[in-house]
Amino acid sequence: MDESSRLLREIKKKVQDLRARGLNLYPSGFRRDITVGEVIDRFGRLDGAELEQVPESFTLAGRGMAIRDVGKAVVIHIKDGTGTLQALSRIHI
Repeated sequence: MDESSRLLREIKKKVQDLRARGLNLYPSGFRRDITVGEVIDRFGRLDGAELEQVPESFTLAGRGMAIRDVGKAVVIHIKDGTGTLQALSRIHI
């Protein structure tokens, strides 16, 4: 028996079991307020000081393409269907 075929059968069985228990494996309840392209259009020309003055917060959805720990900050590359951006999150301890 081919190992990959066996694994695929196991995965399919687990998916069937979870669905039979009423579990939605791919829920669509997450709501985003803004796309990466919209963030770039609205804020792409602002420098760091100007960005810190933006009073709004947003919910952004996309795939995390890379995460780098740079000491007291984390750099995240986020990609969706409209573009890619790099976000910096500072860690305050």
